Amino acid sequence: GSFLAKAEEQVTAGELGRARAYISAALQVFPRHPRVAAVRDTVVAEEDRLRLEVVQQQQQQTAALDAERVAREEQRRERAAKISQLLNDAGADRQAGQLAGAVNKYEQVLDIDTVNLDALNGLEDVAVSYIDLAKTSIAAARLDEAEQALNRAQTLSPTNAVYRVV
Repeated sequence: GSFLAKAEEQVTAGELGRARAYISAALQVFPRHPRVAAVRDTVVAEEDRLRLEVVQQQQQQTAALDAERVAREEQRRERAAKISQLLNDAGADRQAGQLAGAVNKYEQVLDIDTVNLDALNGLEDVAVSYIDLAKTSIAAARLDEAEQALNRAQTLSPTNAVYRVV
C-alpha cells in the first residue's frame, strides 16, 4: 500500500509523472490490486484531459492569431483603397484647376502614409501648377494673384529653384 498511497497523493497534487512512477512500483508489488488499476486509470484520464486542454488552448490561440491577421489585412486593404481614392480625387481636382482641393487630398494621404511618394509628387505638381498660375498672373499684370500663387507654391515646395526665376 505505501506506493499506492503515494501515487494517490501525487495524483491529488497534479504530479502525474510521479504518480505514474509510484503506480509502476505498486504494480510490481501488487499486480492485481484493484485500487492500483483504478489509480492508473485516473492518471491516464487526467493526462488525456490535460492533453485535450492544451490542444484546445492551442486551437484558440491559433484562431485568435488568424482573426488578428485577417483584421490587419482588412485594415491594410481599406487603407490602400482610401489612399487610392484620395490620390485619384486629388489628380482629378488638379486637372480641374481645383488646386486647394488637390492639396487637401494629398495631405490626407500623407496623414495616412507619411512617405507616400504619389502624394509627395502630387504636392510638387500642384506647386508647379501654382507657379504656372503665377506666371500667367504676372503676364496679365495681376500681381496680387501672382504673389498669392507663388506663396502657395513655396509653402508646398520650399526648395523649388523656380522661385528664383519667376
